[in-house]
Amino acid sequence: MSTFTAVHITFGRGIYDENERPLPDHRWANFIETVKQDLTITMSVLGVKDFPVEVHTGTGSYGGAPEESAKVSTYFEGEMPQDFRDVLAVCLSGTAILFEQDSIALAIGPTTLVFAGN
Repeated sequence: MSTFTAVHITFGRGIYDENERPLPDHRWANFIETVKQDLTITMSVLGVKDFPVEVHTGTGSYGGAPEESAKVSTYFEGEMPQDFRDVLAVCLSGTAILFEQDSIALAIGPTTLVFAGN
């Protein structure tokens, strides 16, 4: 059985309250694209040649308030070394600052592909 690694990056558009407004449409689209680029560049530096990048959007919550959210994810055969995890985290931290967001959730870990009939 091969070892696979899954990477999931989850983030929100921002909540609407007396102090904050969600990102405008063009900034939200740019935020998603920038996170995709952070992931793609890190994967390319890692030397991974075949990795699907998926984007899913929906509604989540932050601090109990509803918030539009996105998840950028991929998986690949092999493991992600710690130094590349650190590089991706630094890239995402810079992206959070650029788009004036509190945080971006990053989950990296082993995954199993379950095939039909197994």
